[in-house]
Amino acid sequence: MNRICRNSMSVGPATSAGSWRETSVRMLVVLAVLAMQSTAAFAGTKGKITGRVIDGETGTSLPGANVLLVGTMLGASSNLDGEFLIVNIPPRKYTVQISMVGFQTQTVEGVSVKADLTTKLGDIVLYPQVFQGEEIVITAQQDLITKDMTATQAVVGADQINALPVEEFGDVVQLQAGVSAGRDGELHIRGGRSEEVVYMVDGVAVSDVYSGDIAVEVENSSIQELQVISGTFNAEYGRAMSGVVNIVTRDGGDRIGGSVTLYGGDYLTRANDVFFHLDDVNPLAVSNLQFSFHGPVPFTNRRLKFFTTGRVLTDDGYIFGEREFVPSDFSSFSADDSTQWAIQATGDGEAVPLRPLKKTTLHGKLSYRVSANLNVAGSLIWNDVETQDWRAEGKEATPENQAHNFHRFRLNPDGASTQFQNGYTALLSANHLLGTRTFYNVNLSAIYNQAESYVYDDPFDPRNQDQDLMQNVSDNAFFTGGTDPWQTRRSTRSLIAAFDLTSQATDVHQIRTGLEVRSHELEFEEFKIIPARNESGIEITPFQPALPPPESPFNNRYRHRPLEVAAFVQDKIELDNLIVNIGLRFDSFNPNAPVPTDPRDPANPDKRKDAGVKSQLSPRLGLAFPITEKGVLHFSYGYFFQMPLFQYLYANSEFEVEIGRL
Repeated sequence: MNRICRNSMSVGPATSAGSWRETSVRMLVVLAVLAMQSTAAFAGTKGKITGRVIDGETGTSLPGANVLLVGTMLGASSNLDGEFLIVNIPPRKYTVQISMVGFQTQTVEGVSVKADLTTKLGDIVLYPQVFQGEEIVITAQQDLITKDMTATQAVVGADQINALPVEEFGDVVQLQAGVSAGRDGELHIRGGRSEEVVYMVDGVAVSDVYSGDIAVEVENSSIQELQVISGTFNAEYGRAMSGVVNIVTRDGGDRIGGSVTLYGGDYLTRANDVFFHLDDVNPLAVSNLQFSFHGPVPFTNRRLKFFTTGRVLTDDGYIFGEREFVPSDFSSFSADDSTQWAIQATGDGEAVPLRPLKKTTLHGKLSYRVSANLNVAGSLIWNDVETQDWRAEGKEATPENQAHNFHRFRLNPDGASTQFQNGYTALLSANHLLGTRTFYNVNLSAIYNQAESYVYDDPFDPRNQDQDLMQNVSDNAFFTGGTDPWQTRRSTRSLIAAFDLTSQATDVHQIRTGLEVRSHELEFEEFKIIPARNESGIEITPFQPALPPPESPFNNRYRHRPLEVAAFVQDKIELDNLIVNIGLRFDSFNPNAPVPTDPRDPANPDKRKDAGVKSQLSPRLGLAFPITEKGVLHFSYGYFFQMPLFQYLYANSEFEVEIGRL
């Protein structure tokens, strides 16, 4: 296949509310003391550069040499041993200039800095200056292996992404070792479930706590660096079991620039007997418009920079149906003699895409340099998606409900539901360099995600049809009438406040500590459209849509406000032949929901108690032992856990029991 152109509450009480508060206070005090003793943290969106300056003639160290990242206000001076260290560096490629009075200036180009990692320049050799203005320019060589990486990690920069023939950031992730994609594009890392992957943007987790998917999609043009971490993770990462996808977005840059991309195309295949309608080529079946602009805001002395990108994508997909039937058609295949079958087919026979996609995304970012040591940034990522997804959420796979199987709507495509998803992620961050070795980050974010699934927005729309029209065929046949009776609407709001502190306490120890509070609000509504009945309980004919009573298992509504608190402390020990990451993480989760006290009468609201609070301490340890320039040994240990997704945690949180089904 080628495309042209390119059910129940599972949280039990761990401790009482009072004991949880006491435990939480003790844990936070312990972590705070550890943080103060070690001077704290390393931001997940910054890297550092180290090196040593020596005299080319004598081989001795050169103290006082100036090291500058060209085009930035970042730099350092070498100490008495000639060593220098620059922290709090955003990931990308830099030109490093090393100068000293009486010596030739040396410039190192193409120095790549990666988030959470150390770039070692090694020995920088300066020779005495014979003529004024002499300068030596060299190009940095990237190591074959990253020696200070204690976990399995792949790092992809913006230049690499631009060179790849991919359209979505998920395509980039899928190219990394240990990553595979499922039938519907969901990502699996090291064989884990797709919901075991945590997605982070600019140091903030943006996974939808209901479904586990990324709350808003980030376009490739917005990415400065993408990291895929698998295996064991440092203490800074929580809620992850199989992998972490960490995205660092682009800043505006020093020059105004931009691009506009437009293309169209269609799908082609030789298997036209399998894929219906693909022999009819439509050059606009896939259409894509994308733009990107960036640079400094005029009249701000390059202190205020902007970046914006947007995309509008329409894709009919490669799976089509044929409108042989419409939802109101009635057919009966109950007779053994096929000549006695009743078939009403009033469709127009037109080809209809079964998995169309309409997507609009927008990303805007402003960054302002308040001073040489203080930077603030704000960004907004928004997307709106309309599709028909075979994984439509909220559908029960029960004998009475086969509407979750979209493929069965191939001949009655107008009866399938459509999924709508829109949301935004707003980020506000401040980065403050306290000295040459210490900085902190403050992040405030708001994440909103709304998803809906229905055939017609109004459940009482007369175009809704009886589900029995879909049950007039065998289990393995296409539907010849009817509409999907299920409607689902849900929204998730998350407010997040996070603080982390990083300090290069010594040349060997880099300490990081952080605290995060996440407040969620989850609203959910799901119901099944049923036939209306008169006062005598008899179904009204012709069919009129109605809703089940609130106590019915086919009518579910809830609102919950869970709360999460996390803290960690971590030490990165960098020796000549050994790298150690050691840390401790504390997580606390309050579901703010009741659970039944009597399993024989779960629906009784008077027999409930608070679910209680869960808390967990998780030690983390990672070792990297370089053995050659091409090889390194890794060892790691850690305790990892993940709270269930909210769609499972709060499923049937009304504790309704359906009589007669096991």
